[in-house]
Amino acid sequence: MQVRTYIPVTGISNISGTTSLQVGQTRQLTAHVTPTNASDRRITWTVTSGNAVTVNRNTGMITGVRTGTSTVRATSVCRPNIWREVRITVVNPPPPPPPRQGGAGTPGGLLWKGASIMPIPPTHVRAPGQTHGNIFRGILNRESSLTHSFITRASWGANSSQSGNWIEVRTKHSIVLHHTGRTNTATAIDRLHANNDWGGIGYHFLIGRNGNVYEGRPLDFVGVHTAGHNTGYIGIALAGDFEPRWQNGWFFAQEPTTAQITSLRELVGLLQRHYGIGNHRIFKHSDLNNTSCPGSRFPSFQMLGFR
Repeated sequence: MQVRTYIPVTGISNISGTTSLQVGQTRQLTAHVTPTNASDRRITWTVTSGNAVTVNRNTGMITGVRTGTSTVRATSVCRPNIWREVRITVVNPPPPPPPRQGGAGTPGGLLWKGASIMPIPPTHVRAPGQTHGNIFRGILNRESSLTHSFITRASWGANSSQSGNWIEVRTKHSIVLHHTGRTNTATAIDRLHANNDWGGIGYHFLIGRNGNVYEGRPLDFVGVHTAGHNTGYIGIALAGDFEPRWQNGWFFAQEPTTAQITSLRELVGLLQRHYGIGNHRIFKHSDLNNTSCPGSRFPSFQMLGFR
């Protein structure tokens, strides 16, 4: 019988990832345990000083929540007396580029001809007691109604217990489109994102298979949906898995429903007109990160009318 030798942790040589990030950005920290063949290399992550970042206790994923500095500590699970710290600085993001103007169908144009661009300035102040759902309903009332239902956070039972960590940034300059993969309901996504310490659902909107539009992260707050591209970016996810892969049997990937496409076009158009977002500022998740999202079966922007 072969006896496996237990190899103890002797130290943490360094922490890699980053020492600075912007408000709203997420970054992965990695602790390098020595020796590299230690039997138990698990690490626990904590913030030991400052309130500029939050950190996922198990993964080491940090999020910048406000300007300032924080100290993050990586501690060996099997030997708590072995730890190393890194100092993280958080700064404000640079201002977004001014939107280009142009006619419909041009890179800087609007989704529909004749639509006027009326950007909301950064100094826009929400009326006392006005909820974020009411803000979007106000957009609907001024523009038009969606073909399908708009479901507020209160109506689908969103958990706002982590809302104290949300970052309020009212200016929006871009839209990022996603698919949800195998987690398709607002409540399941809310729970999954909360477990990731993202403050609950990170998309601003979820479009169900029936075309209903679910309110996610309130529009005035930074979402958590695209690494390095959250501040100023509106995240919209379509329920479904649009990328063939082994989990769905390779050949059984879904496609967006007709109802979802209708709601997506209407929702994007409302947001474009409200925030003055040109077509050139609409992205797929895969345009900004190394990912297949929103999947190869997601319609082209030309077909959707976004280019």
